[in-house]
Amino acid sequence: MVMRYFVRDRKREAIISIEERGAALYAVSCDDHAYLVDCERIEDSIYSLLIDGKSYDIVVDGRYGDYEVYLAGRRFSIDVHDGRIPESLVAPGDINVGPQEVKAPMSGRIVRVLVKAGEQVSAGQGVVIVEAMKMENEMKSPIAGQIREVAVTPGQSVDRGAILVCIEPDTVKGSTS
Repeated sequence: MVMRYFVRDRKREAIISIEERGAALYAVSCDDHAYLVDCERIEDSIYSLLIDGKSYDIVVDGRYGDYEVYLAGRRFSIDVHDGRIPESLVAPGDINVGPQEVKAPMSGRIVRVLVKAGEQVSAGQGVVIVEAMKMENEMKSPIAGQIREVAVTPGQSVDRGAILVCIEPDTVKGSTS
């Protein structure tokens, strides 16, 4: 499944598409460039990336939507939004970005399920609480939409990358053919 994000910094806007290709391997495209990215989470907000044979450590600090990213001694302030992409960036006939999956960031146990199938959720709303490494982590909806499927139950053990919830996005208004 390809996930699409609308990203904006002070100088530009772009749609970034990310497709998981393996446990830590992602196909990432932005504008006319495509990359194969090996990404490992080192700590809570620190990631190690391997892109085209070069290694990068990045720190991502912020809350849903607004982030400060530190890369190679530089700071970038970015806004990241998924689901609703501005009309100016939507290709004609591209009506929605498709269902989005909330996945377990690491192996753990489901503590609570906060939503039901068919329920409407907003972007950033908690959907499932996963306990991992003796800490409870609230997994949040990346988009506004309707819960299509809840794939887990309280008490269930999950592996890293396991699908917890699938969300059908609210539609994006674009041109029609």
